[in-house]
Amino acid sequence: MSAINFTGLASGIDTRAIIDAIINAERQPIERLREQQAVLGQRKGALDALRNTLQGFEKSLRDLSSSSTFRARTSTVSDETVLSARAGTGAEPGLYDLTVTSLATADKYVSSGLVSPDQGLVSDGTITIQSGTNDEISIDVSANAGNNSLESVRDAINAADAGVNAAIVFDGTDYLLSVRATETGTANALTITDTTNLDLDTNPPVSTAANAVFNIDGIDITSSSNVITDAIPGVTLDLRSATDAGDSVTVEVDTDNEGVVKAVQDIVDQYNELIDFFNAQENLEDPEQSGPLANDSLIRGIRTDIQSLFTSGVDGIPLGEIRAISSLGVSFDGFTGRATLDSSELQDLLDTNYDDVGDLFTSSGSSSDDRIRYSSSTGSTLTGDYAVTVTQAAEQASLVGTQPITTLSFDETLTIDVGDQSLEVVLSQGDDITAVVDTINAAFRDADIEATATNDAGALRISTRRFGSEASLDVRSSRRDLPTGETTGFGRLGRSDTGLDVEGTIAGVAATGSGQNLRASSDSDAAGLNLRVTATADEVTAAGGDFGTLSFSRGLLSDVIDELDNLTKFNEGVIDTSKDAIDANLERLDDDILRLEERLSSRELRLIATFGEAERAISLLQSQQASISSASFF
Repeated sequence: MSAINFTGLASGIDTRAIIDAIINAERQPIERLREQQAVLGQRKGALDALRNTLQGFEKSLRDLSSSSTFRARTSTVSDETVLSARAGTGAEPGLYDLTVTSLATADKYVSSGLVSPDQGLVSDGTITIQSGTNDEISIDVSANAGNNSLESVRDAINAADAGVNAAIVFDGTDYLLSVRATETGTANALTITDTTNLDLDTNPPVSTAANAVFNIDGIDITSSSNVITDAIPGVTLDLRSATDAGDSVTVEVDTDNEGVVKAVQDIVDQYNELIDFFNAQENLEDPEQSGPLANDSLIRGIRTDIQSLFTSGVDGIPLGEIRAISSLGVSFDGFTGRATLDSSELQDLLDTNYDDVGDLFTSSGSSSDDRIRYSSSTGSTLTGDYAVTVTQAAEQASLVGTQPITTLSFDETLTIDVGDQSLEVVLSQGDDITAVVDTINAAFRDADIEATATNDAGALRISTRRFGSEASLDVRSSRRDLPTGETTGFGRLGRSDTGLDVEGTIAGVAATGSGQNLRASSDSDAAGLNLRVTATADEVTAAGGDFGTLSFSRGLLSDVIDELDNLTKFNEGVIDTSKDAIDANLERLDDDILRLEERLSSRELRLIATFGEAERAISLLQSQQASISSASFF
């Protein structure tokens, strides 16, 4: 109605101004409601800022939560032209001396030359190539089939994907077919027959398959590959060149103390950013400048919960061990709540308790029995103490000769199948048990077969390195078994064995065994918990199957991340719940304002009508007065 504008023509009073004054006075409740809306809007914006701050904190913790952050190892090599080393999280610190005699090489052959790579110049014939135990590649070259060019032969070899790579090279005059084993080592040597004019089987090899030969701390080792993963547990060596005579290279494996100090400082810095956000809302130094969430029970609760996680002991870590971040040299200001790290105190602790510091931050398990070791867990594994029973120990596949070996009276060949790998070992007449064991182990190393020969009270024992039902072993001899100790005692018929998986329970529920690994059932609180059981069959019997308890902790970072995730979940967390309440209040206020606006609009119309009636009445009186004044009675 603001478009209606009139003044008291009869009364001379500014009735519009009077109406506006009345309406403005009666509008004050609406303005107070709008002020409430503004405050709620600021609070909602502050909750969004709180969510962003919490999510930023959560992301930074997730980036640091990997076990490689707090359990990392460093490796230093004195001469990286000879080899490089990469230490994994499980590597034991130590100093190692290495010499490299020779590198592993691959078989490589080059054909006779042809004047064109794509013309049918290869004579009809057959080419067969086999690398080690890979499938044999057989190519029937024929002009009629149209596969008698260098390119066709190359493509057929590469398409077989059987451990052989072929390429065409140009020497400036002719094109030649180069054929090499894709893997180094004598176990991958090439066997070639060629009845074409490429002469692959008659031309001398460009390089010959050989194993790497090196020595670590006085122990001679051979490997079919130049990348060594099992010589130093947890360390990968990449051999690059041989050492000079009399020289050696040192490899030092150490804990990554500097990396852990940096990670803890990052956590402290991110924690302080969150505390600064809380403090900015309260602003204890100048309460008049407090933020929209000052004195809010929600933010007080969030702050209390997070501070409690950082200052209290972590569940699942036994008493007496490092259970709180304050044990690492982190202190908290009693007034501001901010944290400070004494890096020198942490550095001293890492020198003596490196793994314990890692246990504080990441998932870990502490067992009451050394034969039960924590391996891994998942996000489903709950913190707690879990009873462990073992009803069957894991075993390797293992076979032993029928009697002790005195001296072999004949040359003897053992055929040994380990899983899908097969190996023939030739033993010589006159060999004693020591020579037999050494010969077989050397053959295992050369062929990269995970098995070991040992002297078992004078008899030959052959065992797989792997445990469990997937480990299989078959041994048969070229000689019949003689009871006089003149043979290995395996006989021509041979014998077979298969390993056993560990069996038992975790948290009272049957667990799944695989080799020495025992994995908790998904039906228990320990779901996803994976343990390594090293107990032998005799030890299981002696213990009656009872192997105590394993205390599992998700670690400080997981606990904090879970809390932050619960707080910031969209449509579920307490922040969204609070925002929903604000939205409901804003909607209610909108309804109240609309209702008051409609009431004021009606009020304005009534005032206009009332003042209009008054003006008309005054105008009528004025008209009557004028009439009377103009009338003549005499």
